[in-house]
Amino acid sequence: MKPWQIESAIAELCKDIERVVERKDYTCMSEEDLTFELLICILGSGVRYELSLAYASAVQSALVPRRLKKRMNSNERAYSIEGILNSPAYSSINGKTYSRYRYPKRAAKHIAESFCNIEQKYGSLKDMVGAMNAPSDLRRELIYLCPGIGPKQSSHYVKNIGFTDNVAILDRHILNYLKLIDDVDICPKQVSKIDKYEEIERRFIDKVSKFNHAVSVVDQSMWFVMRALGKEAYT
Repeated sequence: MKPWQIESAIAELCKDIERVVERKDYTCMSEEDLTFELLICILGSGVRYELSLAYASAVQSALVPRRLKKRMNSNERAYSIEGILNSPAYSSINGKTYSRYRYPKRAAKHIAESFCNIEQKYGSLKDMVGAMNAPSDLRRELIYLCPGIGPKQSSHYVKNIGFTDNVAILDRHILNYLKLIDDVDICPKQVSKIDKYEEIERRFIDKVSKFNHAVSVVDQSMWFVMRALGKEAYT
């Protein structure tokens, strides 16, 4: 498929996304809402979105009321979370019930340490987000305080809470687009460090300015198109 045909499909899908996707505003979100979005980002690494959503809901439902009653330390919280991740959880998206999360021990440790670190430094997630002056500041603070969160996951969070639209999720589908347009092969490991991630993100933002849509909208549209095309994008 020729690059201009792919870009035409991306442009058309951008219009649909602009029309139907409701943008969030972090200044109007509660602590629980901000917590849920961070849980999805932590649990979404290496697993399907439906699975991460199911277990983010399960963890939040079980732990938020308990946390309000009793301040739990990191080990207590990790133990409780691991039990939840080893139990069945229902996905409201596809109607499936999952028997267990894929990496329960590791994810439980990451979640527990992340929220303990945030609470110790800022008191709450809402206070942390409110203290940030720029998207890059928030991304870097999330990477610093949250084990298991890298540039891509932190970018998801910044976008999903409506902190900015000028951010890209550089997964393999987006990197494949850059390879197709620029003929530069970017290894996913190259974007595991925030400095390199932001360098490639700037290149991406420059390339997609021609679409005349928010970067996050183009990014989402491109993800759908490149994922659907698969190997056909290169034939």
